[in-house]
Amino acid sequence: MSPKINILPEVVQNKIAAGEVIERPASVVKELVENALDAGAQNIRVEIANGGQDLIRVADDGAGMDADNLALCVERHATSKIRDVDDIFHVTTMGFRGEALPSIGAVAQLTIVSGTTASAESRALTVAGGKREPLRPAPPRRGTIVEVRRLFFNTPARRKFMKSPSAETALISETLTRLALAYPAVGFTLENHGNRTLQLPAAPDARARLVALFGNLPLLPVAYADHGLTIAGFVAAPPESRPNARTIYTFLNRRWFKHAGLARALADAFAGNLPPRRYPFAVLDFTIDPAKVDVNAHPTKEVIRFENEQILLGGAHHAVRAALGNAGGYGAGYAPVENPNAHPVQEAVADYLSAHSAPPAGNNRPSANGNSNFNGAKFSPPRAGQAPPPSRTNDTGSGTKRGENLGENFSAARPLLAGGNWRYVGQVGDKYLVVETADGMLLVDPHALHERYNYERLQERPATIVSQQLLTPLTVELSPSEAGQSDAALPVLRDAGFAVTVADGKLSIAACPDFITAEQAATVCRDVLAQAAETLPGVAPYAALLEKMRAKIACHSAVLFGAGLATDAALDLLAKLLNHNLPTCPHGRPTTILLTWTELAGKFAR
Repeated sequence: MSPKINILPEVVQNKIAAGEVIERPASVVKELVENALDAGAQNIRVEIANGGQDLIRVADDGAGMDADNLALCVERHATSKIRDVDDIFHVTTMGFRGEALPSIGAVAQLTIVSGTTASAESRALTVAGGKREPLRPAPPRRGTIVEVRRLFFNTPARRKFMKSPSAETALISETLTRLALAYPAVGFTLENHGNRTLQLPAAPDARARLVALFGNLPLLPVAYADHGLTIAGFVAAPPESRPNARTIYTFLNRRWFKHAGLARALADAFAGNLPPRRYPFAVLDFTIDPAKVDVNAHPTKEVIRFENEQILLGGAHHAVRAALGNAGGYGAGYAPVENPNAHPVQEAVADYLSAHSAPPAGNNRPSANGNSNFNGAKFSPPRAGQAPPPSRTNDTGSGTKRGENLGENFSAARPLLAGGNWRYVGQVGDKYLVVETADGMLLVDPHALHERYNYERLQERPATIVSQQLLTPLTVELSPSEAGQSDAALPVLRDAGFAVTVADGKLSIAACPDFITAEQAATVCRDVLAQAAETLPGVAPYAALLEKMRAKIACHSAVLFGAGLATDAALDLLAKLLNHNLPTCPHGRPTTILLTWTELAGKFAR
């Protein structure tokens, strides 16, 4: 027998609708504060008790409501923001659906006191569990006070899913933080059980509000305008990385929203500057024609649909990458370390080089190109067609065996300097370089260091990259998928020093950067073709793919991790560390670790 169709009672309809809008106490705070902002409030005060489950009170000094509007505001779909369906696609206010107040009144005890002037009598309205009481007089005030008590008192199934009071309070604080970032000119206060936990006076600009919330972070300004999209805000320099993506604050027309693809775009923009599983700090406001977005995609309005999502993602990547580059040392722009004493090993290598009239054998240090930041030692692997050098596992390249790096032979080949403040000790496990410094023992990952150096050379293209012609062009068979990505990939490869063409499903490589082999060139080209399908589409697909390609080439061209290095080759790498700021590899792993003398003494209980 077919089930009978019933019309749900109005009270049940209201509770179901409330569940879509009001998920937890923080949802109530968000809706009420957004209403206050739409009313033009300059100061907003929030009070809570028991994580907002017992009490939420939001007071503002906005325009307020007269008696007629107050009576209507708790009716479902009652709104002053839109008149017809077309208005939904031109919304510039925070709230507009007319669901917040009736939804709250359906699952809590709601009281609203509002007035339009400071001298005329105000009105008060109470709604409890969806049941409305008559309007009553209240003391004069301009603005609105909304008080919510016993949230979910009539829906115990929802109440039992609440987090602890402290966790709910934290979510409320985060909600206010987002709103305060979007509206720096508005003052915000939060009190929890009478204790003031947030006090934000009106700020003159976004930077001042950021400082008030997070302290003096090393902020890099972000500014971008293209394809009808503008982006303004700040990102913190990479040392201020975070363990999760919660400190990536993104706003669309001053409305906070979440977008997984956008978080990935920002992470990609920081590629090579953050350690693994770390995230950037960013506050970015995106401005776009409201007609090109749908903010009505979800009742909470936290999920937004875009007419062209690619413009958003590509623009974000380009804007943040440019901000990092403008700062120097973090990406598109790159500057050498001006003070060699900024790092212990830099001081050590400087002393060593200054103490010798000529560099050690194999340490060819040409003068710099005037357009390049890279004036350090040049690494010259075998070119295509050349036989590879003999294995260096047990040969330093200068007649000294690896086991003889210490003791008398070491002292004779690499005497201690006048100050006795450093020396290159050797390589351990065919992996790490060990340097004795005045501050302690420095461990260097040669692959990570060399990888970062080559990555920065690619960033400086064409100033520091020389293409080498292969003796015979190399042909690589492409799959249909790889061939289909050639239009996007070939300009990127050519900009990095490759001479490449694609015809009849084959990739021909006639030249490649001077520090990789023909075999490496084939691997890099194939990898870049495969990555072309995975990079951010839209405004800056070239830039996104270029970054991935640079990291790939840098990795393939670096000395192998676990391969024994000649002493001169090790010193050559240390010289690179001297002349350039190379804190991490392009994937974010550190290039050096310093164990101070104090730390070592502690390990030995001294």
